[in-house]
Amino acid sequence: MHQAKGSSRTYLEQTHFVVKSTPMAFALHLLGTPKLVWDSGVLHLERKTGAVLAFLALEGQTQKYKLSGWLWADSGETTARNNMRQLLRRLRLAAGDVIEGDDRIHLHSDVTVDVQGLSGLQNPSLELLKQEAELLEGQEFDDAPDFEEWLFGAREEFRALRSRSAQIEAERLEKIGLLAQALEFALFRVKLEPLSEEAYRQVARLQYLLGERGAARVTLERCQSMLQEELGIEPLPETLELLGLIERGAVLAGTPQSKETVLPTAILRPPVLAGREREWALMEEAWQRGQIIYLEGEPGVGKSRLALDFANSKGKVFHFQARPGDAGIPFATQARAVREMIAQEPQILEQIPKWAIRELARLLPELSSEDSLPPLASENEKLR
Repeated sequence: MHQAKGSSRTYLEQTHFVVKSTPMAFALHLLGTPKLVWDSGVLHLERKTGAVLAFLALEGQTQKYKLSGWLWADSGETTARNNMRQLLRRLRLAAGDVIEGDDRIHLHSDVTVDVQGLSGLQNPSLELLKQEAELLEGQEFDDAPDFEEWLFGAREEFRALRSRSAQIEAERLEKIGLLAQALEFALFRVKLEPLSEEAYRQVARLQYLLGERGAARVTLERCQSMLQEELGIEPLPETLELLGLIERGAVLAGTPQSKETVLPTAILRPPVLAGREREWALMEEAWQRGQIIYLEGEPGVGKSRLALDFANSKGKVFHFQARPGDAGIPFATQARAVREMIAQEPQILEQIPKWAIRELARLLPELSSEDSLPPLASENEKLR
């Protein structure tokens, strides 16, 4: 740490801090590069400080040491708690009482958050929806798997929120006759959900109502090709019906809304390959050769994201994950893996011999119909 002579400015970990003693109005920016802004300064947040503030902004009050266990998963409890205390201390020195509380912490009431404005969208502007910045953009947490899972879900919720808001606004504008403006929102929705038939139908309908019959036909033909190439399926009857009406030049009545097919998260969230094209190509080559693939790199660079995106591109995936606490519990990782397999494929139990299920119940007691199983008496029984 270095204190500049004759100045109140403190430098810590290459981050610019201004020491404050009283709370004031702060603006917390979590979309894009996370930062904290107030009338006299800007604090660019390091990775785990941004993580803490993002969690509190979206989840509200939480137990301080639960969050420390998530963020320092590979550390012991004492080290994780100390790291959290040091993080909060540095933040308090830099910006004052942005976070309040002791065992349970929460954001100060004077902190406003950009994502809160998105969460209550009513008649949104296209400019607001087109903010393509991601929550904690560019930051990955493969060294903190529980937090990474939470962040993945939060990012998905915001993507779905923007898509739904674009759909509703397009419908509202169509009802009041502003078809060109409605089409802009519908086109943006397709950009957010490139595998949504309903989104393509909305675009084609508006194009047709605007007199762009050829464009509407091309939109639905593009939708049909996309479904066949990406998913190997045919369009829904509603899509084919709309295409037929457009080709005949018929007058459109209100097209009934259909329930969309629920697609896997991995399909709705196509992999982002910015800066990873070479790694993806090497993985693809190894996959074609039937080789085992290992990824290595510094914590937080996105290894887990890349591995899961690649695996999901190949079909159904079982994601087995060891955790730091497993070291003290025999077979904890294996038991979690088997439970995951059974949860996704319950019929697998019908294909396993009864003696094998009986032995498996030593790891998963819920599979046993007996009160207790006899102890393993020999090395051969252990191997079995």
